[in-house]
Amino acid sequence: MTPEQYTRVEGEEHLYRDTNTNAIVNRNIKEYEEFKSKARQKNEINTLREEVSGLKSLLNEVLKKD
Repeated sequence: MTPEQYTRVEGEEHLYRDTNTNAIVNRNIKEYEEFKSKARQKNEINTLREEVSGLKSLLNEVLKKD
């Protein structure tokens, strides 16, 4: 990240504008780590939901055979 590539967003401590893409970039590492942690938790929850759904389907198949 070169200094000339980013300009600070007025009134914001950790937000910078990428002058090449015009995108807003948050350079707050703590917020980034929190975001990543929440994303991992959300992924784990979705995985568990899929596994429970699969188990329910298998259980329904077993119960139908009896």
